[in-house]
Amino acid sequence: SKNHNKKTSKKLKKQLKKTDKLASVNTDTNSIIEINTAKSNKLNNVINIILCIILFIIPLLITPREIDTPPYNLLKIITLLLCGAILLVCVIIKIVKKEFKLDLIDKTLLVFYALIVISTIFSTNKVKALIGEDNRYEGFLTLTVYFLTYYCAKYYFNYNKKLKYFAIATVIISSVIGILQYYNIFPFYYI
Repeated sequence: SKNHNKKTSKKLKKQLKKTDKLASVNTDTNSIIEINTAKSNKLNNVINIILCIILFIIPLLITPREIDTPPYNLLKIITLLLCGAILLVCVIIKIVKKEFKLDLIDKTLLVFYALIVISTIFSTNKVKALIGEDNRYEGFLTLTVYFLTYYCAKYYFNYNKKLKYFAIATVIISSVIGILQYYNIFPFYYI
């Protein structure tokens, strides 16, 4: 009976050691998952900040017009392209982490984007195809940013009620600027 108890206690000790090892492996796995989730959340926060800049700040950017000043929307396009570059890096990171997903609409838009790429490659005027028409600047680069903005907004944008107030403020300010420009009252840029 004592022999049997010793064998049983040794078996229990071995099982406990195995359980402890499994628990430590499980804890390590959980901490790795938590670290990856934290990094993913940081990346999602970066995407949200960039999307907020695109939605709420870019519409309000105006370059004052003087004799030698570039067109009024050049500042908007430069800011949009910089934001797009950051979004592109974020999407590439998502692709590498295998957090990239596409539904049927996305795949359809991807085909459309492929056609844009092909038309840019075979364009007779490569500069206009890349940058776009003067004073518009809606060429391949800008369309790429539009696609990135759509994708990131669809899958990673975190809407909260505070953003609604920023959107209302942006719309009101943009409307006032538009009305003032129409009547040539706006001091920074005249139509």
